[in-house]
Amino acid sequence: MEAGSHKSPAPRKKNDFIIVNYEFDDNGAPDIEVPSAAPCGGSGDCCRVGRHSIRHRKSGPCHGLVVVRCATHKRFFTLYPPGFAPYLRGSLEAEPSVFSAASDAAEGKAWPRPPFTLGAQSWRTQTRKIVFAGTLLGLGDVGPWCSDVVAQALEVPLHVHGKAAKEFATGGYRCRGQAVMRVIAEVSAAAQRRSRSSTTPLYNAGFVTGVWGRAWHVGRAGDDGVSLHPVFRL
Repeated sequence: MEAGSHKSPAPRKKNDFIIVNYEFDDNGAPDIEVPSAAPCGGSGDCCRVGRHSIRHRKSGPCHGLVVVRCATHKRFFTLYPPGFAPYLRGSLEAEPSVFSAASDAAEGKAWPRPPFTLGAQSWRTQTRKIVFAGTLLGLGDVGPWCSDVVAQALEVPLHVHGKAAKEFATGGYRCRGQAVMRVIAEVSAAAQRRSRSSTTPLYNAGFVTGVWGRAWHVGRAGDDGVSLHPVFRL
């Protein structure tokens, strides 16, 4: 895809992933609760899940990520901390986040063009990240999904999402940045009213638009131990 393209890729099936709160022992090793089942258990066969390895990434969390393996279904899953997901180079909630390029664009701050490129903050990178943000929020082509489903997943009014989608499709880099940030502001306001994290609707939107698979979070289920619960609900 060209860096400045307004068109989002068509959604395609992506692997599910698991979100867990990370804590660390005295030696700095991850001390987390491993779920008793994995998303691959839909066949009815009981999962047998155990730790497999630690995955280190060049970007994203500043610590290694635990990888678990289901011995029953021969599947591997990376466990992400809240705010992170597959393919992300930054957090959905931290500052700077994956929306920092759109935030700068909304304020008319264009990242440097060659030959005045400073590290990763180049014009090509900024436009690429704006396109990614628009794809995540369903402001481009959402494929088989209707825009009202994306708006519902984000918990924002349909007319707000529709207006932002039109601006994203027809405007320049600043207009597209403003469209992204308008939707993010609505997501944050809705989350604040409900006294919960704004990452839940963003995880849902990423699933609906095909950016990533279904998100599951690890939680306690009474005497049944540590289990998985789907983040996505409509």
